[in-house]
Parts: sequence; C-alpha cells; structure tokens
Amino acid sequence: RVVITKNRDAIKKERDDFKIDRDDMKKDRDAIKKDRDAIRKDRDAIKKDRDAIKKGSDAFKEICRDQVECPVCLEVPTSGPVHVCPNGHLVCSTCKGASCPTCRTRMSSGKSLLAVTVI
Repeated sequence: RVVITKNRDAIKKERDDFKIDRDDMKKDRDAIKKDRDAIRKDRDAIKKDRDAIKKGSDAFKEICRDQVECPVCLEVPTSGPVHVCPNGHLVCSTCKGASCPTCRTRMSSGKSLLAVTVI
C-alpha cells in the first residue's frame, strides 16, 4: 500500500509538472502571437511608408521630366549636352537651332549642367 501511495504521489507530481509546463507553453504561445501581430503591424506601416515614398518619388520624377523635356521633340535627353538659352529654356542637341523654340531668343553655346545631372 505504501508503494502504491508513493507511485500515486509521483504520478500526481508529474501531472502537476506537466500542467505547469503546459501553462508556460501557453504563455509563450501568447507572447509569440503578440510579437507576430506587432511585426505584422510594423510591416504594414513600412509598406504604407514605402508606397508614400514611391508616390512622392514618382511625382518628383515627373516634375523633373517636365522640366528637362525638349519642347521640340518632347523627349527627355538621355545624355548631355543639354543646351540652354539665355532665359534658361532647355533644348536637346538634336533639336538645337539658331533660336530658342520657347522664347525665340538667339541660342548661344550655353549648356545646362543641372539638366545633365538630372538625366
């Protein structure tokens, strides 16, 4: 009878230890779920920020494109030089003539370093 009682007590202790382990695992699982949800929230915020940056970048590129675009052929030059009239209007090398196509001032040998940097 003493042996059975000792075995029963050992089994009860082992069961209690399993319950403690199970509770610890549940706490760990809940902490992992909380971390996972926080990571998902951060990921969504990063995606939102990335999309906003991309939208701003696309808008900036379009503004730059509009400013560097040749008013004659409506192309953005792919390499320099980009010629500029005394009033600051740009024209590509292919379309450069004696006068500015925008304001009709006489074209000189001016070149836009900024436009070459942008393209």
